[in-house]
Amino acid sequence: MRRSTLAAVAAIACLVSACGDNAPANDGSLPKFEENIDTWSLPLDAYIPDPVTLEYAVNASIATCMQELGLKFTLIDPRRTVPAAYSSRLRYLFNLENAQKYGYRADKPGQTSNAVSHGAPGQEAKVEQCSLKAGRELDTSNPLLSLAQGFGGQAYEQAKESNALVEPSAKWRECMLPLGVPDLPESPVEGSMPTDSQRVRFGTSDRMKAYKVPISALEVKEAVADAKCRDESRFTRTLYREEVRFELEAIRDHQGDLDKALEYAQEVEEKGSDAIREAGGTGS
Repeated sequence: MRRSTLAAVAAIACLVSACGDNAPANDGSLPKFEENIDTWSLPLDAYIPDPVTLEYAVNASIATCMQELGLKFTLIDPRRTVPAAYSSRLRYLFNLENAQKYGYRADKPGQTSNAVSHGAPGQEAKVEQCSLKAGRELDTSNPLLSLAQGFGGQAYEQAKESNALVEPSAKWRECMLPLGVPDLPESPVEGSMPTDSQRVRFGTSDRMKAYKVPISALEVKEAVADAKCRDESRFTRTLYREEVRFELEAIRDHQGDLDKALEYAQEVEEKGSDAIREAGGTGS
């Protein structure tokens, strides 16, 4: 299972304050980190178990349990169904390349990133029983597993509210005005685009069924324009660097707790690898 080590985090070469224009100020107290905006790599990634592989491990444990009960359970590797347009934390990478392919969609129509293992009809109670057993064996409810994810969520919220985004947001909005979107937001933070009026025109206003609607030329056109405006205004780059900065601050301020979380996550991943092998699955 994938795991960046703490040693790798400490060794990477790019100090945030030295990585290009408009980088956040760093007084030298923050750890070093090599940025990669194309994959939206973030400092806390090293402390967070890969969510899709962890899901696979849980499903593998369920499959073994079901087989022991003499019941059929088909194990699906969810890693093969996650589009490349996702970050390691399953965030849609909205950029020009993906806008040209998928518009605003996190998935292609008819494709899902949440493929799971399936039991035969009528086995729901047994699946639940085995699910609880898998959770106990892998200890997936241990708060140490979600510690880094929580710090990451806080960092993202801080980044979205950062004063560094005020000017890029204004420039993005000015760039988008020619599209004539009546409910254009002040900033393209996650969840604000596409707008309700755009969804009506794209035929995706029912978000639960949007994945069934083919991606239209209109959606691609407006998504591409949006992506270009985010690049030209430096909104995307500024948001990324602010998120990196706040995550580095979290690592600096909570290094001891995060080291414990990393050690525990590695133990869970080892158990998960064993569960996948026992169920006849494939490694990472």
